[in-house]
Amino acid sequence: MPTGVYLRKPEHKRTYFKKGSVPWNKGMRGTHFSLATEFRPGKKSKNWNGFKKGLIPWNSGTRGQGICRANSGTFKSGKHYSRATEFKKGGKGFWTGKSRPNLSLQNHPNWRGGVAFFPYPLGWTRTFKEQIGYRDKYKCRVCGVSETDCVRRLSIHHIDYNKKNLRESNLLSICSSCHGKTQWNRAYWKRVLSKLAKR
Repeated sequence: MPTGVYLRKPEHKRTYFKKGSVPWNKGMRGTHFSLATEFRPGKKSKNWNGFKKGLIPWNSGTRGQGICRANSGTFKSGKHYSRATEFKKGGKGFWTGKSRPNLSLQNHPNWRGGVAFFPYPLGWTRTFKEQIGYRDKYKCRVCGVSETDCVRRLSIHHIDYNKKNLRESNLLSICSSCHGKTQWNRAYWKRVLSKLAKR
């Protein structure tokens, strides 16, 4: 028999309700167990917001326009200000009939020569990364948050962005939020992180 599959035995039958037995709440219709949950006629509930019968709501006549009270007077029902903003059923998308820019690989502005495809050197192991984390007391060197307060484990960042350079002076423990920030404006982050590494 495959693992994880079990035969249903007589003791596994439903025992919580037997045919002919009386349910525990029989005859309790209308009974309330606390005064807080009981509704009293003529009394206002705690959530009552003061709306009186006969008042006209502020958004009356604005159905389907998706507008708020502040600019409800500026829009006229059924009026469209430009053909570009008007939704047409079965209309064409923005890129229909246009050639999309090719932003793959070399054409993308963030292309760095394909360095992400290169493998890490042999010394880049889990124990080596643990040593860097231990040295930094398992805290982000940029914002100071501890690894226990993060959703993910701390990342080990290369200050010079060269993944082959495994010198301990080139590596810092940083959280995933700060690691995302370091992927932009690399010249700035090289200066900032090299100062942090010297402390």
